[in-house]
Amino acid sequence: MAVDARCRIVGLFCYILFLHSLAIIFFTRGFLLTRTELPEFSTCSDVAKSGCFGKYTALSDTASSVNLTEKIDKIVEGEAFFSQDDGIRKAVEGGREENIETNRQSDDKPSSECWTKPAIKRVIIIVIDALRFDFVAPSSHFPGESQPWMDKLRVLQKLYKEENGSARIFKFVADPPTTTLQRLKGLTTGGLPTFVDIGDSFGAPAIVEDNLIYQLVQSGKKVRMMGDDTWMKLFPSHFSVAHPFDSFNVKDLHTVDDGVIREIFPALLEPDWNVLIAHFLGVDHVGHIFGVESPLMVEKLEQYDRVIEDIVTVLKNQSGPGGSHEDTMLLVLGDHGQTLHGDHGGGTSEEVDTALFALSMRESPGRLPLDLQSSTCTINTESNRDQSPCITTFPQLDFASTMAALLGVPFPFGSVGRVNTELYALAASTWPFKSEDHPPEDPIRMWMERYSLVLCMNSWQVKRYLDTYSTSSIRGFPTSDLAYVQSLYEKALVNIHSLYMDHIQMGTNDSVSDRSKFKEISDETTINLLDSIQDNMGYLLAAANLARTQWTQFEDEWMAIGLFLLIISMVVQGVALKRALSLSVGSRSSEDKNSEIQSNLQELFPVKRMVMACGVVAAIAGVILGFYTTTGWVESSLFATVIAGGQVYTTLAAVALVSIIAYVFPARGPRVVQSDQNIYAKGQTVCSSYREACIPNAKLSMAIVFVGLHACGLLSNSYILSEGQVVCFLLATSGILYLRRAIQSCCKVPQAILLLLLNVGMASVGLVQIFKDPATVASPSLKDEHSSASNSPQLSITDSCIALITTVLPLSSLVWLITRRARKLFTFRSLYWAIALTIPFSYFLLIIHWFTMDIASCLLLEIPQSFMEFSRLFCPQLVYMASLMLVIFTIIKIALSTRVSVLTSCRHHIVEGIVAVVAGLSGTILLLLGRKGPMVVLLAALEIWCLLDLQALDFSNDNATETGKVLIEQGVGSNGVGLGSHFAVAVDWNLVAVQLFFCTGHRCTFDGLHFTAAFIGFDEFYFYRQGALLALDTFGSSHILPVIGLSLLVTAAAARMSSQPKFSLEGDRFFSLEVAKGYLSYGLVRTILTTVTTICVTLQRRHLMVWGLFAPKYVFDAIGLLVIDGFIVITVVLYVSSFSGKLKMT
Repeated sequence: MAVDARCRIVGLFCYILFLHSLAIIFFTRGFLLTRTELPEFSTCSDVAKSGCFGKYTALSDTASSVNLTEKIDKIVEGEAFFSQDDGIRKAVEGGREENIETNRQSDDKPSSECWTKPAIKRVIIIVIDALRFDFVAPSSHFPGESQPWMDKLRVLQKLYKEENGSARIFKFVADPPTTTLQRLKGLTTGGLPTFVDIGDSFGAPAIVEDNLIYQLVQSGKKVRMMGDDTWMKLFPSHFSVAHPFDSFNVKDLHTVDDGVIREIFPALLEPDWNVLIAHFLGVDHVGHIFGVESPLMVEKLEQYDRVIEDIVTVLKNQSGPGGSHEDTMLLVLGDHGQTLHGDHGGGTSEEVDTALFALSMRESPGRLPLDLQSSTCTINTESNRDQSPCITTFPQLDFASTMAALLGVPFPFGSVGRVNTELYALAASTWPFKSEDHPPEDPIRMWMERYSLVLCMNSWQVKRYLDTYSTSSIRGFPTSDLAYVQSLYEKALVNIHSLYMDHIQMGTNDSVSDRSKFKEISDETTINLLDSIQDNMGYLLAAANLARTQWTQFEDEWMAIGLFLLIISMVVQGVALKRALSLSVGSRSSEDKNSEIQSNLQELFPVKRMVMACGVVAAIAGVILGFYTTTGWVESSLFATVIAGGQVYTTLAAVALVSIIAYVFPARGPRVVQSDQNIYAKGQTVCSSYREACIPNAKLSMAIVFVGLHACGLLSNSYILSEGQVVCFLLATSGILYLRRAIQSCCKVPQAILLLLLNVGMASVGLVQIFKDPATVASPSLKDEHSSASNSPQLSITDSCIALITTVLPLSSLVWLITRRARKLFTFRSLYWAIALTIPFSYFLLIIHWFTMDIASCLLLEIPQSFMEFSRLFCPQLVYMASLMLVIFTIIKIALSTRVSVLTSCRHHIVEGIVAVVAGLSGTILLLLGRKGPMVVLLAALEIWCLLDLQALDFSNDNATETGKVLIEQGVGSNGVGLGSHFAVAVDWNLVAVQLFFCTGHRCTFDGLHFTAAFIGFDEFYFYRQGALLALDTFGSSHILPVIGLSLLVTAAAARMSSQPKFSLEGDRFFSLEVAKGYLSYGLVRTILTTVTTICVTLQRRHLMVWGLFAPKYVFDAIGLLVIDGFIVITVVLYVSSFSGKLKMT
């Protein structure tokens, strides 16, 4: 069976892509799998098991002498002294069984009472997306000068000051990642967010675990929603009435907000709802496009201020006795914050700190005791309320439990939050009504009893969830940690017993509704109440901390397998590079040489041996898996984890491991042994000369040092934040080495100096602080009656002229460079004319697009709406179309061409394809990169030109010693270009690629993604189209183009080597191997960096910034590696398919 040599090369790179994909899948499965969703739901009947309900029983004095342990056992079994106020209690003997039956009946039909008596009848939740904390809190709360965006929501501050005891402002603290979908999920489930939640709904956006919205619907309450359509994706069939609006078009500042305003006021007057959710998006979109400091942000906040004021007016008008909003609570909250540049997703204080404003339509009759108030509120007396607002911290984790307690529905099963003290006390119905039977001191004690009851149920629910999770999840909570929180829970039960004994001693009546004797409870009982509340709160805080720690827990076995495969893949790439370098195509033409070449080519990718080994092992793995599954013999944690992952993962892991062994360890045979003996016989005489001839030691050593410094720096979070500057420094150091070598060779000195200057220019232009693109202005399509030209971000005429010059000049220079190069090199005249017409046309459209935006921003002319639409939408679409057509035409032209028959034509053929594809993609990439793109790309193009010239110093045989030249001519060791040159070229190319990533305004954080780039030329959102544009913006200039352009270096080196007579033979094979060696070296460098990043994220997985910094860095590097591998496969297929000759093996 014949196997083409080119197929072996393509197969090799496909195999490397397979190993990297498998390694990343395994590691990601262990690293991002942090929480198992349980298919459990809370019901009304569950609460009977909590030990928080029962009846007061008139016990004799002998009862008080019952052993303490027996009483605690009774408490645990459900005979606690508390009974639910006016709820599901029964004042007869055997109340526990009747209580259970009552709750079961409550599951059959909706009931207004379940775990707790509803404290409010209605709640209005206004969500302002990306609401910063300093948007709500008074400017006096912050040090320094007041900022323009502060104190714009004046109605909230006014209500806090005027509504004594009925309004509160909280710092609403989110858990990262701070994205809307994750935050809404955390707010409604009461669970901690994870990087990726894996459960039965993996890959589906809808929430399938227990949540607040589900409990409201099950309890017969009606929920209305209007605004961000993310709610519909999470709860597709839960709302009685829904008015969703598209949320993905970040350029649309007003459609969602206008829709909410249009729907909310009629809804306030309607009686058929219990919960109304209104989700505004304007602040988030203004931040993404213009930043917090934009005048549009102030305008948007003032708009919200007017809307909230109108809403409060409507509520107050109907909040009197018997009014529809008598027992209504208004909540204005943010799902997350945002940075000054409008980014969010990470864990910085700007992103996690948002605000929650609460207003009860009925004033609370009492005040919390000082022991239950936060430290900041204890000093906030009425005298300084206006000057020093009482702002306490409210974790978003506590939101679901608090709202469930206020609305009288079961707590979500997976909730680990606690009922917030201050918000719960804000509801007037949580306090007993004053009457003649209740002196002034009684309401506080009675409120504490009710709150203690709520915390008792809260603690039991969290304990139930932790116990269930520990037994249901593959990896539950650590035994020692679980025992510690269990001890805290038991301590709370002891306090319940103390309260139980107090009631016994005070002679509690049989009738639990008789509260007359509560006023006689001693001060000791009050202390016990406080102790009970604080003990339950301590348990809940400890449980939340345990969950927070555990759910950043990782599946170590999967991570170890993935990391091991990634490390071994480096070995595979190194072995493949060594075998490619060992292929000799010198002037020797003996049969021994041909036999050696055939053997080495076969070992480059031994298909037959690897397929046979993988087939055998896959069968064995299936048998072993079946044995362990049927016998249940899975005590090994590794086997348990692997088997839990499924047969597919097990088989893939086994196949990958055996294929690596089969690849790395070659088959032994007489021919191979003879070849080894021949090489060994020559080894003593040629080793030192081989190195001298084929490896430029200084350059290789520095290349290794660069990779080592770059890789080791990834262990530091400070380095990751400053990676762009460090890469520029390393590239400058490489430029100094080139300058030294150029001076020694007395040639190419200007290119070396220019390289250093260009590197400085790249750092100066590309690494400056990234501000919002001034060209992204609010065009007429983005404005309506709520925005005015005077308030829109504007460019001065001077700034506009500078922006135009720095755009037109680089674009003109790029057109001249591309067309000039194409005119000299292209043999395909049709391809040349395609470039000569397409590139100027595309760049001209870019200028029209940006220049029109500048005119609109400067307000110099009144631009017709039709022309504005043409410039804003149609011009970018034409650029996309031109780029796509040129790339497709180039690929077809190269694939169908049969003109190439000699090495020189082959080289020209490849160069033409590279230049044409890069030129075709440049228009789209420049458009997505924004105004700074042309200048950065021009500097990068000149930088690459300098590298192409300077790297000829390493590939030139003129620099080799006489002994080395003789060895090359004899075919010993290399085909003319050694490991040192290939690896050094790959390192330099990688530095340029990484520099391009950072200099084009990207960062390895999710809030650094340029979401606005996905909507250039489009107003509507389509997932695949916008996803492709975002991916092209993120990886186009730094990953895709460098892979395509790497062959420019290979062809340059091949051209120099092929000019020698000894390399004129077997040109196709020679060029194929040069391509393979170039991509193997580049892929090896990128794999080393990704592997070190993976090791770093493994070591730092308990770091405070793991989700905000290290995890995004890993995700970007891992995806980037797969993108590079994928395009290497594509480009290798295109390159080697153009060779005319074929070398077949049998």
